[in-house]
Amino acid sequence: MSARNLVIGISILAISGAIAYFIAEKGGKHTLGVKNQSKPFQEQWLEQLSVGSSPEQLIEQGELAGAAYLIERRFIKGNAPYSQTVNAWLKALHSTTDTALKRYIAERILAITAAYEPDSLYLMYWARAQAHRELGNRMESVFELITLLRHDSTFVPAHIQLARLFLNINNTDKATKYLIKALALDPDNPQALRLLDSLRNTFAPQDSLLNHKSIES
Repeated sequence: MSARNLVIGISILAISGAIAYFIAEKGGKHTLGVKNQSKPFQEQWLEQLSVGSSPEQLIEQGELAGAAYLIERRFIKGNAPYSQTVNAWLKALHSTTDTALKRYIAERILAITAAYEPDSLYLMYWARAQAHRELGNRMESVFELITLLRHDSTFVPAHIQLARLFLNINNTDKATKYLIKALALDPDNPQALRLLDSLRNTFAPQDSLLNHKSIES
């Protein structure tokens, strides 16, 4: 390396170091400092446990993920039922908008439903479908929902969710099929009716099954 290139390299390192120092000093609490100050979810929840917080108290405080974590610890020790644990994680999943937390919760649901024998097949398939959907695994979610419907073909939320999933991949035929089944079971379901309006306005020609009298609202 020539002397000139060496000088240029040293200068770049010096400038980079100065910039990093400035960011850490002036904006550290909002940039670099965030990574250092943040704690893993489990560590935060264990701290709450160490000061005597119970799942019930955390639920009252709106800390549903922390409550689910503590309920799972009870479940592992044999002090909480499977259904309570999975339902707690599902409530936490639907209550947060934090992407990283949603992913963590989805992974916990998949881990629990894979490692332990369920006391409810319906709950297992439904929970796994929600977890896969949050992780972006659309076809895995479809598989779980279809399996659920083989056990209980009258479960309307599964039909509606399948309609949405197929709509997301532009398969309007299958989306229509599951939406019609949902409305046949529950003609006044508000979610199904909103989805029906969306399909009619966006995709349906005048002679489509979506405009058939049997499913008109």
